[in-house]
Amino acid sequence: MTSNLSLTWFIKYGLPVAVFLLIALSIQAGPVTHRPEYDLLILVGIGCSIILFWMTYQDHVAKIRLGSQTITIIHQGGEESIAWSEIESLHQLLFLDIPVYELKVKNRAGYYLFTTQPHYIHFGFGARDLSGMGALIRNKKKEWNF
Repeated sequence: MTSNLSLTWFIKYGLPVAVFLLIALSIQAGPVTHRPEYDLLILVGIGCSIILFWMTYQDHVAKIRLGSQTITIIHQGGEESIAWSEIESLHQLLFLDIPVYELKVKNRAGYYLFTTQPHYIHFGFGARDLSGMGALIRNKKKEWNF
């Protein structure tokens, strides 16, 4: 089972393009309210905040392939297989509209962020992953107690 390529691509490359287009279109069209300069400042501030957020986390986004014995991490052009016993923690991030997981490996600084296939239920406070990859993650978390 492999991470969703389109969501991984969007998080790594599409998010800043979408924010740039949002800011550019809002500047070009101009707001129709009674205080357009404040609306423009708010939109640009939101856009800059999203860009800063993206710059902080985009290096941690990886493509993950899960197997019954190993996890394969495809990150920054390299591919590495790790046994399930080498995983320090693996959990779904809360308050996101798509299932995004954080993976930490024992005796290694940093973490990896990855998505699963888009089979989930969206709640107001997050998402419940219904994909086969999500089920495998839940089973391995019970088996390895991380």
